[in-house]
Amino acid sequence: MGTRSAVLLMIAFAVGMVPGLGHAEQISPNDDVTTRANSTNYDEYNFGGGAYAGLLVKTGGSDSWVEVTLGATEADTATLYVYNYWTQNGVNYDVRLRGAQYGFNETTLTGNNAPDTSGWSVVVSSFHVDTTAKWHALDVTSFYNAHLGQTVTFKLEAVSGSGDGPIFVDREGTGGYSQHPYVEWTEAGDSPVIQEVSPDPDSVAAGTEYTKQLTLTQGTAPVSWSVVQGPTGLAVNASGYVSGWTPGTADAGSSFSVEIQASNTYGSDTEAWQVEVTAAPPPEPIYANDDVTTRSDSANYDEHDFGNGAFAGLLVKDDGSFGWIEYTLGSTTVDAALLYVYNYWTQNGVDYDVRMRGAEYDFNETTLTGANDPDTSGWTVVVSSFHVDTTARWYALDITSFYNAHLGQTATFKLETVSGSGDGPIFVDREGTGGYSQHPYIDCSTGNVPPVIAEVSPDPDSVEAGTEYTKQLTLTQGTEPVSWSVVQGPTGLTVSASGFVSGWTPGTGDIGSSFTIEIQASNAYGSDTETWQVEVTGPAPPEPIYANDDVTTRSDSTNYDEYDFGNGAYAGLLVKTGGSYSWIEYTLASTGV
Repeated sequence: MGTRSAVLLMIAFAVGMVPGLGHAEQISPNDDVTTRANSTNYDEYNFGGGAYAGLLVKTGGSDSWVEVTLGATEADTATLYVYNYWTQNGVNYDVRLRGAQYGFNETTLTGNNAPDTSGWSVVVSSFHVDTTAKWHALDVTSFYNAHLGQTVTFKLEAVSGSGDGPIFVDREGTGGYSQHPYVEWTEAGDSPVIQEVSPDPDSVAAGTEYTKQLTLTQGTAPVSWSVVQGPTGLAVNASGYVSGWTPGTADAGSSFSVEIQASNTYGSDTEAWQVEVTAAPPPEPIYANDDVTTRSDSANYDEHDFGNGAFAGLLVKDDGSFGWIEYTLGSTTVDAALLYVYNYWTQNGVDYDVRMRGAEYDFNETTLTGANDPDTSGWTVVVSSFHVDTTARWYALDITSFYNAHLGQTATFKLETVSGSGDGPIFVDREGTGGYSQHPYIDCSTGNVPPVIAEVSPDPDSVEAGTEYTKQLTLTQGTEPVSWSVVQGPTGLTVSASGFVSGWTPGTGDIGSSFTIEIQASNAYGSDTETWQVEVTGPAPPEPIYANDDVTTRSDSTNYDEYDFGNGAYAGLLVKTGGSYSWIEYTLASTGV
């Protein structure tokens, strides 16, 4: 899934600087004035000693008033900026900002006729002012949006402090100051949200440029796009179109992380996803443009019926019959190129060796004859000889070198006799003359192939209880690197990086049971599984122990080893009353039983 990160736009205000967004709008006051607890009007008043009102806030009843007419459009942010210029006598005040829908005349408002503000909205509960000459940015967004299009008044009043209070510059710049108060607002908008990429993981074939059009589910213009992370060369344009990266063949089987960010004034969003590189698909087969049989005469044998089920087709015979096939080759170098032709003629003991020549040459199958066919003595011998007998089958002819030497050209291949007599092979032509579907074609590949596991033999296999089961698997093909894994099998079974199966030792309780094992080999180009059975057998019984020596004795001094008593009685091991005994000597095994 894509990774989403919504980022709120934060604005830092530097001391002594006028902040603001590039597209913000400013509203200047209509009127502003200081009032004190008397009937004097202090608009643009000179207190002396360099103190001008300005907008004075001081305990004892000195308040300041600022009237503005707000805009009619909802704001994303709205800020009242006021600048304190008074830095003498240890100013140390906390100031509150109130507001209400109210209009006044700065030349007539006094402490005696000022409105009761106890019911006014507390817009900013407190902000601190000291002896630093600086801007104070007061967030009035909620108040602003609640009074759209109205004329409102903000009142600055002391919360705490004593002695000299701050004096904010008024709209006229009384005292020669230029930092006039104002309201700055930005129109409400939406931060961008990038629609999730699907599918995730995405995929791209090696050798193909990766592209993806990203879209927004929301986001106020203008929106800028940027690459947070991705493979070398990856770029994203102003409309969210991702491009610029083409993975190579060495990247097949690898996965790459891509992360793109969209940003505007109101925030940003990122979308992250994986891109898996697959092997480049093999080129499409190339089919013939024209093909025909010529004989040593002026007749045209295109799709000719010789009778008795023999159709030309592409006949090769020792009487001057040749087969011709024209192709337009691809323009890209290949690792392998095979020309496939299918002999369908199986009668009358076909036994021929055939040569294939090739050159850059173009012909028309309906007009080429033995009388106007080209001299091919200087043509390239592409395949010096291949044997054709009475078996109906495909022949794969390696033309790789010729193909890569004639990229993008129209080339003709000629099939001619090396040796043989009597009926020659007839290869199916591109039209399938005679009702055959095995048309000739060229197949190209990159040389990269999926793994194929050699079949396990014997199947079922067997293992004795108490003995670890092992089996070395091999590949009949498969481009490295190849990974191995257990799909199913008894507990403990593993397969190594080289295809060696081990790790499972069946117990005596498994005797007589059969277990299924399935192993998979995978690479960037595909996978293969091999499944077989393993039967658990009991341990083999110990080998018999045979006697070292044995003999009969009787109560005399005679040795009766292999003795003949007559009448068919042989000792043997005789046991008889009167003192006949038998003796047997063994060497016993050293392991308990």
